[in-house]
Amino acid sequence: MTSAPIEDGDKIRFRAVCGVGWVLSRHLVELRDLCEGLDQDVQWADWVDVIDRELLLNYQPSAAPHDVWVTDLASRLPTITTGPRSRKRPEVTGFLEKIFAELADPGASLIQAQFEAINGRAYVLAGQMLGGDSWSSDEVRARWASIPKMSISIVFQPGVKNMSPFTDRDSASIKVEVEPKGFDPEHALLKYLTLEFQFLHEYVSHALPVWRDPFLEEAFLLASTYDFYAISEPRNGIRALLADVLDQSSQRDPYKRVRDQARVFANFVGRKEFARFLLSLAITPDSEFSLTHKANLIAKLKRLPLSDSARERACEALFQAPTARMEKLEGIRAFLGS
Repeated sequence: MTSAPIEDGDKIRFRAVCGVGWVLSRHLVELRDLCEGLDQDVQWADWVDVIDRELLLNYQPSAAPHDVWVTDLASRLPTITTGPRSRKRPEVTGFLEKIFAELADPGASLIQAQFEAINGRAYVLAGQMLGGDSWSSDEVRARWASIPKMSISIVFQPGVKNMSPFTDRDSASIKVEVEPKGFDPEHALLKYLTLEFQFLHEYVSHALPVWRDPFLEEAFLLASTYDFYAISEPRNGIRALLADVLDQSSQRDPYKRVRDQARVFANFVGRKEFARFLLSLAITPDSEFSLTHKANLIAKLKRLPLSDSARERACEALFQAPTARMEKLEGIRAFLGS
């Protein structure tokens, strides 16, 4: 019988986060339904924070066999199930004990397989948004049809944020960077549970556009992705809430203020109409709409919302009018500059 390979403690912590995330993601609907049936002031999302804080945050293993986290976390589970919060809610305690027995399931340790499955779901969602009629256009659908599902790889990279996906266009892959030394599990469980949304963002904001602009990608297209994700199937409210919680936790994000303003503006002119406009802008080459005009339009969009209700109503009509792509781009750019 061969022993499990030895890994350093930080990589074991990463494995633990992914294992717990994999198990919990399979039972979030059950947890939500259970909590909604109880007379209590603690919601299902609060339990995600409790598990993150009590089970993972202070877990600091030394170098050991890579699967040691399974038994380690089993021994730490009583910190949740016997604490004062749990003693008042035995139904939730029993539920947690039942589902965390699944930590020993081989699937909880197969991180690459987990990420590939999440990527597959994200690609299907991207197809619903970019290949469907409601949020897209003929030109965007044609562009999306040429984009294959990207591969997924985990890269241990010193000095990066924990579990930070980025798109490598040269290799048509999504790479998830992980800090190999000093892996910090704070909020890492939430980041794992929102990987589907983060991978969806990689397709919409980074794989689809034919030109690059950080505010287009991280403020405007991401704003529309949040709006789409909230009503995507399965529409149970769970994934969208977790994505919003993640967004609210990123207060130091330099694009957040503009992204929030864009979502408010989209509520007024129409979320789907605003998304179709942004996606059309993202796939328009410089030969049709110059980079100077694009930069000018992005600068004007960053100054949203508009100053008065009359201009808002006029702008709403522009976004909802069934005009051709270039006519709409030019028309909105001219209007915002008036």
